[in-house]
Amino acid sequence: ENLPGALCKINKKDGKFVKGKIFVFAWRGGILVAHPFRPQSIGMDITNHKDKEGKEFVKEYLKVVKEKGSGWVSYKWPKPGEKELSDKVTYVLKVDEKFYVTAGYFK
Repeated sequence: ENLPGALCKINKKDGKFVKGKIFVFAWRGGILVAHPFRPQSIGMDITNHKDKEGKEFVKEYLKVVKEKGSGWVSYKWPKPGEKELSDKVTYVLKVDEKFYVTAGYFK
């Protein structure tokens, strides 16, 4: 499937890349390029984004992509609609030399 078509499908809230509370979002480096629930963040470079405890989880994503091609990253993040932090685990998967996708869930 071509990349623009795949990114459009990832952006659909009711698409095949959303299963309950788990969904896929796509990246090019530290730039978010597709997200079904945060369209306002698409195009933003959030390489230096940190969780509330100071963990630079996007840099962790990039490290996983570079060193292993895929793997898990854990960090703290509030569940949708909440302010309290929860444990979140996100799977990172390299697509090609430019793009990777992530999908996470709350423990």
